[in-house]
Amino acid sequence: MKRTPPPRRVLRARRHVQQQEARESIVRVQQVICGPVRLRIIQALETSELSVGELAAAIGCKTPVASQHLRILRALGMVEGERRQRIVTYRLLPGPVVTHLQGVLEAMEQEIEATG
Repeated sequence: MKRTPPPRRVLRARRHVQQQEARESIVRVQQVICGPVRLRIIQALETSELSVGELAAAIGCKTPVASQHLRILRALGMVEGERRQRIVTYRLLPGPVVTHLQGVLEAMEQEIEATG
């Protein structure tokens, strides 16, 4: 049985939805890039899962500051925490926003290496 292609208006609506999803992803990436502490947290979590205290030590900030930024990153859907007894360990969530952010970071690092 031959399937007919969707009407133009369906294709137009589908493209519009995909563009909106991409814009939301870009806004979330901007919210991380514009926050140096959040950016450093993402970079640290690329290496391994870490607790709030470990993250604070790794990026050079106080634990309450790291905790506050982790709350924002959780709300953005970029990290998740898992409680193990009394300690919450954080990790990056796979998904398009984290993938886009990692691509931006890689591009920035390549530019720095090329010009430096």
